[in-house]
Order: sequence, then structure tokens, then C-alpha cells
Amino acid sequence: MTETGAGMRALHDPGLNDPATHGARAVRLARLAALGLPVPPGLALPVELVARIARDGARAALGDALDRALAGLGAGALLAIRASPPDPDWGGPHAILDIGITDAALPALSARIGARAARDLYRRLIQSWGAAVAGIDAEAFETALHERLKLEGADSEGDLDCAALERLVADYRGLFRAETGEDFPQDPAAQLGAALEAAARGWMRPSARMLRDARGAPRGAGLALIVQRMALG
Repeated sequence: MTETGAGMRALHDPGLNDPATHGARAVRLARLAALGLPVPPGLALPVELVARIARDGARAALGDALDRALAGLGAGALLAIRASPPDPDWGGPHAILDIGITDAALPALSARIGARAARDLYRRLIQSWGAAVAGIDAEAFETALHERLKLEGADSEGDLDCAALERLVADYRGLFRAETGEDFPQDPAAQLGAALEAAARGWMRPSARMLRDARGAPRGAGLALIVQRMALG
């Protein structure tokens, strides 16, 4: 099955070959998959769908396809969102990684990759999602990190043990609540939907448009997005 609903296409779909529709990155990944290379499963969201997400929101634009996308990529899988513009020179929003980590998912993730690594990924998700999606100043997370390093007597984040990373996760969650008035979302679909909206709407910001103009993109250039299962090192 290549068409997955709402116009999305699987990255392993050999018919995914039009950069104008699904972006250059998605087409390249489809070609690599066709050659038998180990491309993690993922979905390409076409330009038209991303424009609808920017206008109406992810749930309105995707409906049940959002839940089917999560299910199709594997229960408990961590996901990444990456930009796939028709021309890679046009740039695009930064990737958002590790989507899907929640308190409920943490024990299974810890069993798979280790307790320390799982908590390190969790704090990275809160930091990147908080900045890219919730609009929290990235410097606030850096300040919280440095304060935790001082309290732990550590020179770098690599020196933090599992317990210290657990405390850093709590620091980041407290910062998130202080800045947004809400707890960090504990629903993977909500994490994914809000991240898709942030990426889609970020493409439409005046500063992003000006940057594309400077790089020779046509007016009204669209953005495709990729949702892909992460391969953890």
C-alpha cells in the first residue's frame, strides 16, 4: 500500500518521484529505498497537505490519518519531522527529533536503549519541542542545563549520570510549565500534530519567505514534510 491517507505516501513507495509534490528529500529517500538501502520507514506529506496543516491545523487536515500514521510507523517508535522543500537550497524548518517519548513510554524505551540514554532523549525532546513548537526561548533551556551542571558538579552534559538526567528532565518540565502554563504533552499524537503545525506555519513566516526569496525560490513556494521513524545509534 503506497497511499496512506490524506495524500501521504510511504518513503518506500517507488512512485514517490516528484520533488514538486513531495520535496527533494523525500524523493531521494525513496530512491535509496528502491536500491535496497536501509531507509527507516516514513511518510512524505505533500505540499498541498502541509499548506492545509498550516491553515487548518494537523487534526483538521489529517483526521484519522494522523493516528493511522502513528500506528503504521510502529507502536512506541520515536519519530522525526524533517523539511522536504522541492529544492533543498530553499532551506526549511529545523528537524524535530525524538517525538513520541512520554512518561508512559519511558520504561519500554529504557529497556531498549538503557535508562540513561532514554532520559537523555527525553530531555532533548522537551528542549527541541519546547523551542520549536511551544516558542520557549532556547536560551532558557541552556540556562537550566548549566544550572543543573553546577548543582551536579559536572563539566558537561555527558558527565551527568541517570539520576542527574532524571533531575534535568524535571528541570525542563518545570521550565515548560512555567513558560506555557501547561504540562509537556503526554500524547504522542498531540506531540506529532503540534510539531507538524509548527513546521508548516514556520515556513509561512515573513522571515522564512524573505530567506527563500534571497535563495531564488518562486513566490508561493510550498513545503513538503517527512515523518520518519528514528534509527537510534
